[in-house]
Amino acid sequence: MGHFKASILTKLTMLLLILNFQSCTVSKQNTPKNYSSNENNPRMVFLNCSITFDSIRQEHEVSLINKIITEGRTKKTALHSKTPVSGDFNYNLLDKDQLVISQTYIPNPLYKKIEYIDKIGHLGKKEIRLDSTQFSLRIPLIPDAKYVSFELNNKPLLFIDLKKP
Repeated sequence: MGHFKASILTKLTMLLLILNFQSCTVSKQNTPKNYSSNENNPRMVFLNCSITFDSIRQEHEVSLINKIITEGRTKKTALHSKTPVSGDFNYNLLDKDQLVISQTYIPNPLYKKIEYIDKIGHLGKKEIRLDSTQFSLRIPLIPDAKYVSFELNNKPLLFIDLKKP
């Protein structure tokens, strides 16, 4: 019986590790070429948010937990254009006139893909939907960016003023 408990404990530990790695999502930035970051003083914004899905109203609600603006830059990586899939969220960096400077798609944080080991030892994959979770974004700030907006299927979910504390 001790081997059986150890086997379950090992599987649960692996599952928790996989869920933890899956929650660390990196988003790709698509910045138009006519905007460039200030190389002398690059800045970033860290947004920590919570998201909830109301199954009765069939609506998502996103709220800001906190916002941190600091000096720094993201690693230089190749920019890839990503075609959004159904259920992806997008966030827009907006200028003072609320015109879109940059638009990026991120996977819906409520959908998690997990890998597990079944009863006979085979690796399986499953997608689960959470009712609520927290997520974080790290966004390089474009000098003219004043706002960030989150949308799902062109429906506004959250609007953040980057200049207000």
